[in-house]
Amino acid sequence: MYYQIDDIVGFNPEDGTLWSLLEPGELVTIPRLASMLLELLIINNQKSLSRDFFMNELWESKGLVASGNNLNNYISIIRRTLSTLGIDDIIKTIPKHGFSFEAKHIQRFDEEHRSVDEEIKVEEAPIPLNPKVPANKKKIAIVLLIVIAVISLAVYWQQKKEHEFSKTVRLGKIENCNIMVVWNGQSNDYGLDTVQNSLNKLAASHFIDCKRKSTLYYYKANPAKTPRVIEKRMMIAQCPEVLDNNVVCKSYLFNETNYG
Repeated sequence: MYYQIDDIVGFNPEDGTLWSLLEPGELVTIPRLASMLLELLIINNQKSLSRDFFMNELWESKGLVASGNNLNNYISIIRRTLSTLGIDDIIKTIPKHGFSFEAKHIQRFDEEHRSVDEEIKVEEAPIPLNPKVPANKKKIAIVLLIVIAVISLAVYWQQKKEHEFSKTVRLGKIENCNIMVVWNGQSNDYGLDTVQNSLNKLAASHFIDCKRKSTLYYYKANPAKTPRVIEKRMMIAQCPEVLDNNVVCKSYLFNETNYG
Protein backbone atom coordinates (compact mmCIF):
# COMPACT_ATOMS: atom_id res chain seq x y z
CA MET A 1 0.00 0.00 0.00
CA TYR A 2 1.27 3.47 -0.84
CA TYR A 3 0.04 7.06 -1.27
CA GLN A 4 0.38 9.64 -4.03
CA ILE A 5 0.48 13.21 -2.70
CA ASP A 6 -0.74 15.92 -5.11
CA ASP A 7 0.44 13.71 -8.03
CA ILE A 8 3.99 14.81 -7.19
CA VAL A 9 5.34 12.52 -4.45
CA GLY A 10 4.84 8.83 -3.72
CA PHE A 11 5.02 7.53 -0.13
CA ASN A 12 5.21 3.97 1.19
CA PRO A 13 4.46 3.98 4.96
CA GLU A 14 5.56 0.37 5.35
CA ASP A 15 9.24 1.09 4.73
CA GLY A 16 9.28 4.90 5.06
CA THR A 17 10.34 5.57 1.46
CA LEU A 18 9.36 8.61 -0.62
CA TRP A 19 10.02 9.29 -4.30
CA SER A 20 9.27 11.85 -7.00
CA LEU A 21 6.45 10.92 -9.39
CA LEU A 22 7.62 13.57 -11.86
CA GLU A 23 11.29 12.51 -11.97
CA PRO A 24 11.45 8.83 -10.95
CA GLY A 25 14.84 7.52 -9.99
CA GLU A 26 15.84 7.96 -6.36
CA LEU A 27 14.12 6.81 -3.18
CA VAL A 28 14.52 8.72 0.09
CA THR A 29 14.05 6.87 3.39
CA ILE A 30 12.90 8.70 6.53
CA PRO A 31 13.02 7.38 10.13
CA ARG A 32 10.31 4.99 11.33
CA LEU A 33 8.58 7.53 13.61
CA ALA A 34 8.73 10.20 10.91
CA SER A 35 7.01 7.74 8.55
CA MET A 36 4.27 7.06 11.13
CA LEU A 37 3.86 10.83 11.66
CA LEU A 38 3.54 11.49 7.92
CA GLU A 39 0.90 8.77 7.57
CA LEU A 40 -1.08 10.34 10.46
CA LEU A 41 -0.96 13.69 8.65
CA ILE A 42 -2.09 12.11 5.37
CA ILE A 43 -4.97 10.20 6.97
CA ASN A 44 -6.12 13.43 8.65
CA ASN A 45 -5.51 15.65 5.61
CA GLN A 46 -6.78 19.25 5.96
CA LYS A 47 -7.60 18.74 9.64
CA SER A 48 -6.25 20.81 12.52
CA LEU A 49 -4.36 18.40 14.80
CA SER A 50 -2.99 19.30 18.22
CA ARG A 51 0.52 18.55 19.43
CA ASP A 52 -1.04 16.44 22.20
CA PHE A 53 -2.73 14.28 19.54
CA PHE A 54 0.58 13.49 17.84
CA MET A 55 2.45 12.84 21.08
CA ASN A 56 -0.29 10.51 22.31
CA GLU A 57 -0.51 8.56 19.03
CA LEU A 58 3.23 8.22 18.47
CA TRP A 59 4.62 7.96 22.00
CA GLU A 60 2.28 7.83 24.99
CA SER A 61 -0.05 5.15 23.57
CA LYS A 62 3.02 2.93 23.16
CA GLY A 63 4.29 3.55 26.69
CA LEU A 64 7.04 5.93 25.55
CA VAL A 65 7.92 9.35 26.92
CA ALA A 66 6.61 12.10 24.63
CA SER A 67 8.91 14.95 23.65
CA GLY A 68 8.00 18.24 22.01
CA ASN A 69 11.53 18.50 20.64
CA ASN A 70 11.28 15.07 18.98
CA LEU A 71 7.95 16.03 17.39
CA ASN A 72 9.49 19.23 16.00
CA ASN A 73 12.47 17.26 14.74
CA TYR A 74 10.37 14.73 12.82
CA ILE A 75 8.15 17.49 11.37
CA SER A 76 11.33 19.21 10.13
CA ILE A 77 12.62 15.98 8.55
CA ILE A 78 9.30 15.47 6.72
CA ARG A 79 9.19 19.07 5.50
CA ARG A 80 12.77 18.94 4.26
CA THR A 81 12.28 15.61 2.49
CA LEU A 82 9.04 16.70 0.76
CA SER A 83 10.72 19.94 -0.29
CA THR A 84 13.59 18.08 -1.97
CA LEU A 85 11.00 16.04 -3.90
CA GLY A 86 9.03 19.07 -5.10
CA ILE A 87 6.39 19.85 -2.44
CA ASP A 88 6.80 22.95 -0.26
CA ASP A 89 4.72 24.39 2.60
CA ILE A 90 2.27 21.48 2.74
CA ILE A 91 2.59 21.15 6.54
CA LYS A 92 1.15 24.23 8.23
CA THR A 93 2.07 25.23 11.77
CA ILE A 94 -0.91 26.31 13.88
CA PRO A 95 0.47 28.60 16.62
CA LYS A 96 -0.07 27.31 20.18
CA HIS A 97 -1.98 24.32 18.83
CA GLY A 98 -0.28 21.96 16.41
CA PHE A 99 -0.11 21.21 12.69
CA SER A 100 -2.25 20.52 9.63
CA PHE A 101 -1.49 18.74 6.35
CA GLU A 102 -2.83 20.69 3.37
CA ALA A 103 -2.63 18.38 0.36
CA LYS A 104 -5.02 19.17 -2.49
CA HIS A 105 -5.23 15.59 -3.71
CA ILE A 106 -4.27 12.27 -2.08
CA GLN A 107 -4.65 8.83 -3.66
CA ARG A 108 -4.22 5.53 -1.83
CA PHE A 109 -3.15 2.46 -3.79
CA ASP A 110 -3.42 -1.12 -2.59
CA GLU A 111 -0.85 -3.50 -4.05
CA GLU A 112 -2.73 -6.59 -2.88
CA HIS A 113 -3.95 -7.61 -6.35
CA ARG A 114 -0.50 -7.30 -7.89
CA SER A 115 0.98 -9.48 -5.13
CA VAL A 116 -1.71 -12.14 -5.66
CA ASP A 117 -0.95 -12.24 -9.41
CA GLU A 118 2.73 -12.76 -8.68
CA GLU A 119 1.98 -15.63 -6.30
CA ILE A 120 -0.26 -17.32 -8.90
CA LYS A 121 2.49 -17.12 -11.53
CA VAL A 122 4.95 -18.77 -9.16
CA GLU A 123 2.49 -21.56 -8.32
CA GLU A 124 1.93 -22.24 -12.02
CA ALA A 125 5.63 -23.00 -12.47
CA PRO A 126 6.40 -25.99 -10.20
CA ILE A 127 9.54 -28.06 -10.60
CA PRO A 128 8.88 -30.37 -13.55
CA LEU A 129 9.10 -34.08 -12.75
CA ASN A 130 9.08 -35.20 -16.38
CA PRO A 131 12.68 -35.88 -17.46
CA LYS A 132 11.75 -34.88 -21.03
CA VAL A 133 11.20 -31.26 -19.97
CA PRO A 134 14.17 -29.07 -21.04
CA ALA A 135 16.80 -28.60 -18.30
CA ASN A 136 16.65 -24.80 -18.50
CA LYS A 137 13.01 -24.84 -17.33
CA LYS A 138 14.02 -26.90 -14.30
CA LYS A 139 16.70 -24.34 -13.50
CA ILE A 140 14.16 -21.51 -13.75
CA ALA A 141 11.79 -23.29 -11.35
CA ILE A 142 14.61 -23.89 -8.84
CA VAL A 143 15.67 -20.25 -9.05
CA LEU A 144 12.06 -19.16 -8.41
CA LEU A 145 11.89 -21.32 -5.29
CA ILE A 146 15.18 -19.89 -4.02
CA VAL A 147 13.93 -16.34 -4.65
CA ILE A 148 10.72 -17.07 -2.70
CA ALA A 149 12.75 -18.45 0.23
CA VAL A 150 15.08 -15.43 0.27
CA ILE A 151 12.16 -12.97 0.14
CA SER A 152 10.37 -14.79 2.98
CA LEU A 153 13.53 -14.67 5.11
CA ALA A 154 14.02 -10.96 4.34
CA VAL A 155 10.42 -10.13 5.33
CA TYR A 156 10.82 -12.05 8.60
CA TRP A 157 14.10 -10.29 9.40
CA GLN A 158 12.64 -6.88 8.58
CA GLN A 159 9.67 -7.45 10.89
CA LYS A 160 12.00 -8.65 13.64
CA LYS A 161 14.22 -5.58 13.38
CA GLU A 162 11.53 -3.00 12.55
CA HIS A 163 11.18 -1.75 16.12
CA GLU A 164 14.86 -0.77 16.24
CA PHE A 165 14.36 2.11 13.79
CA SER A 166 12.51 4.21 16.36
CA LYS A 167 15.46 4.26 18.78
CA THR A 168 17.24 7.51 19.55
CA VAL A 169 20.64 7.07 21.19
CA ARG A 170 22.96 9.68 22.75
CA LEU A 171 26.35 9.25 21.07
CA GLY A 172 28.48 12.03 22.54
CA LYS A 173 29.07 15.77 22.53
CA ILE A 174 30.69 18.43 20.34
CA GLU A 175 31.31 21.67 22.25
CA ASN A 176 27.83 22.57 23.57
CA CYS A 177 25.92 20.22 21.28
CA ASN A 178 24.61 16.87 22.50
CA ILE A 179 24.70 14.33 19.65
CA MET A 180 21.61 12.11 19.32
CA VAL A 181 21.53 9.51 16.54
CA VAL A 182 18.30 8.08 15.13
CA TRP A 183 19.03 4.37 14.67
CA ASN A 184 18.75 3.06 11.10
CA GLY A 185 19.81 -0.53 11.77
CA GLN A 186 23.36 -0.16 10.45
CA SER A 187 25.94 0.13 13.24
CA ASN A 188 28.77 1.06 10.86
CA ASP A 189 26.89 4.30 10.00
CA TYR A 190 27.06 5.47 13.62
CA GLY A 191 30.66 5.07 14.75
CA LEU A 192 31.66 7.99 16.97
CA ASP A 193 34.53 8.97 14.66
CA THR A 194 32.31 8.77 11.55
CA VAL A 195 29.55 10.93 13.04
CA GLN A 196 31.92 13.47 14.60
CA ASN A 197 33.85 13.78 11.33
CA SER A 198 30.61 14.54 9.44
CA LEU A 199 29.41 17.04 12.05
CA ASN A 200 32.80 18.77 12.30
CA LYS A 201 32.70 19.37 8.53
CA LEU A 202 29.21 20.87 8.83
CA ALA A 203 30.32 23.07 11.74
CA ALA A 204 33.31 24.28 9.72
CA SER A 205 30.92 25.15 6.87
CA HIS A 206 28.68 27.03 9.36
CA PHE A 207 25.67 24.78 8.72
CA ILE A 208 25.51 24.01 12.44
CA ASP A 209 26.55 26.13 15.43
CA CYS A 210 27.66 24.45 18.65
CA LYS A 211 28.57 27.64 20.48
CA ARG A 212 25.18 27.57 22.21
CA LYS A 213 23.52 24.67 23.97
CA SER A 214 21.50 22.54 21.60
CA THR A 215 20.80 18.98 20.52
CA LEU A 216 21.92 17.58 17.17
CA TYR A 217 19.83 14.76 15.69
CA TYR A 218 21.79 12.70 13.17
CA TYR A 219 20.20 10.22 10.75
CA LYS A 220 21.68 8.46 7.76
CA ALA A 221 19.13 7.02 5.32
CA ASN A 222 19.96 3.61 3.92
CA PRO A 223 19.62 3.36 0.13
CA ALA A 224 16.75 1.19 -1.03
CA LYS A 225 17.66 -2.14 -2.57
CA THR A 226 17.37 -0.86 -6.13
CA PRO A 227 19.95 0.17 -8.76
CA ARG A 228 18.14 3.48 -9.16
CA VAL A 229 19.55 4.72 -5.86
CA ILE A 230 23.10 5.97 -6.21
CA GLU A 231 23.96 7.44 -2.81
CA LYS A 232 22.88 7.69 0.81
CA ARG A 233 21.33 10.75 2.39
CA MET A 234 22.39 12.27 5.70
CA MET A 235 19.83 14.30 7.65
CA ILE A 236 20.80 16.67 10.47
CA ALA A 237 18.45 18.62 12.76
CA GLN A 238 19.68 21.13 15.35
CA CYS A 239 17.28 22.00 18.19
CA PRO A 240 18.39 24.70 20.64
CA GLU A 241 17.67 24.22 24.34
CA VAL A 242 14.96 26.68 25.43
CA LEU A 243 12.67 26.96 28.45
CA ASP A 244 9.39 26.81 26.53
CA ASN A 245 8.03 24.51 23.83
CA ASN A 246 8.32 27.08 21.04
CA VAL A 247 11.66 25.69 19.89
CA VAL A 248 12.46 25.96 16.19
CA CYS A 249 14.69 23.19 14.85
CA LYS A 250 16.82 23.75 11.78
CA SER A 251 17.19 20.70 9.56
CA TYR A 252 19.48 19.91 6.66
CA LEU A 253 19.63 17.13 4.07
CA PHE A 254 22.95 16.22 2.47
CA ASN A 255 24.30 13.67 0.01
CA GLU A 256 26.82 11.35 1.63
CA THR A 257 29.20 12.00 -1.24
CA ASN A 258 29.45 15.63 -0.10
CA TYR A 259 29.67 15.02 3.65
CA GLY A 260 30.52 11.79 5.42
